[in-house]
Amino acid sequence: GRLRADDDRRERIAGDVHYFVFYRYVFGYDASGALRFARVLPHDVIAGRALADGLLLATEQGQVLFLSQKDGALSVQAGLGVALASASLGAPPTPAAAGLAGPDLRHSLTEIALDADNRLVPARAYAVRQLAALNDPEVTRELLDIYGRTTTPPELARVVADALRTRRTGLEHLIDALRSRYDFIEQTRPAPLAVVIPALVDAGDARAVPGLLERFLDHE
Repeated sequence: GRLRADDDRRERIAGDVHYFVFYRYVFGYDASGALRFARVLPHDVIAGRALADGLLLATEQGQVLFLSQKDGALSVQAGLGVALASASLGAPPTPAAAGLAGPDLRHSLTEIALDADNRLVPARAYAVRQLAALNDPEVTRELLDIYGRTTTPPELARVVADALRTRRTGLEHLIDALRSRYDFIEQTRPAPLAVVIPALVDAGDARAVPGLLERFLDHE
């Protein structure tokens, strides 16, 4: 099939893996629908072909890439040296060369969420929700970091705030955030209390009570 640069999305299915491509992002799912890997590519995808062992892609900058169906490991198959408006991919005559192991899911979802490409906010919001579903305690810290970035658009910040209210691991990062104060000399920013406090209240973690009471009595 064909992919055009102005297409919103396309899905490719092969064996027990299927792929979702959104401009520069690729998500790979297993047969149960669970997210297996996510990747950020350097340029927009204009064509794709699902193979038995992975996904073959062409980008607008003339690169032909291969992503392993196992973990999204990326390898460059060819560089055409010219920009492309469209492409049609056939099956390669030889198996695609293996690339380096793909990044773990938490790091790749965080990379997508922090990406500065504001064309892709819907997919970045999807990455945030998938990130929040992981049990890793460090996810809570990373969600706070995403929320606090000045480059995070308001619509994505709202998704992050909602995602934080679902967290039940890594709550120590929310408790620590209560101590953050604005200091011009130290260049520290105030805690995002409108996000932190609802998340802690929803979680019902008693460890947060002293910090919450302190903030209620704070003259700030």
